[in-house]
Amino acid sequence: MAYIGNPPAPQNITSSEITDGTIVNVDIASDAAIAATKIAGLSTVATTGAYSDLSGTPSLVTSLADLGVTASAADLNTTDVTTLGTVEASKVVTADANGDVTFPDGDKAIFGAGDLQIYHDGSNSWINELGTGQLIVAGEDVRITTPNAGEFMATFGVNGAATLYYDNAAKIATTATGIDVTGNATFADNGKAIFGAGSDLQIYHSGNDSHIKEVGTGILFIDASSQIQLRSASDEIYIQCVENSGVNLFHNNVTKLATTATGADVTGELIADSYN
Repeated sequence: MAYIGNPPAPQNITSSEITDGTIVNVDIASDAAIAATKIAGLSTVATTGAYSDLSGTPSLVTSLADLGVTASAADLNTTDVTTLGTVEASKVVTADANGDVTFPDGDKAIFGAGDLQIYHDGSNSWINELGTGQLIVAGEDVRITTPNAGEFMATFGVNGAATLYYDNAAKIATTATGIDVTGNATFADNGKAIFGAGSDLQIYHSGNDSHIKEVGTGILFIDASSQIQLRSASDEIYIQCVENSGVNLFHNNVTKLATTATGADVTGELIADSYN
């Protein structure tokens, strides 16, 4: 502030007469009643002597030292407290010309009473829901992708499928009636594919043997539209059942017993322990 002519003569005032932002020309040293006041909301000043230089020609306040305030780097997190400091670069949140806001590693964007936190810890990125509620991700078309949407990991569509991907190829997708699986469904030893409300039908491998079990009160049906074969892993036929035709029993992949419309045909010898 500049004055034309001589500044006003110093006057004694009390602390109750000083308000934030009020510019006065006083001889504070001559008024011991002023023990503390706030200057522009920066700090509460506990001494009057620091303002004795305000008697006479007013001067601009350019630093904390001009106010007689002593602070430490820990108090202000600064490297230069005499000019209000340069805040440590690692603690600066910045916004660029594009409106992008940058947070240093470990600094968090916190929402609510600390419930939702978004941050990068230097190694990993986190979206944490730490409250008692749920983390809700909402949208009519939600996608989880690799950076720049180069590859799908999961997609979710309103009134449509939730789809999981492997190497950008859909593998599991929900449908109106259940799920679609593209490829193999793999179960660990003793992991069962279980069907029925009472776990009635179970298909699994025990680690040694494979099992198809009907453990309910019903019947195990094996249906086919034209033919059923029971075979070895190398495709050797043990039993063949043909719709509207016979049931054939094999030995070493050769038919030995075949049912017919009138009875049965035996190829080779028929040996019985007893007969009438």
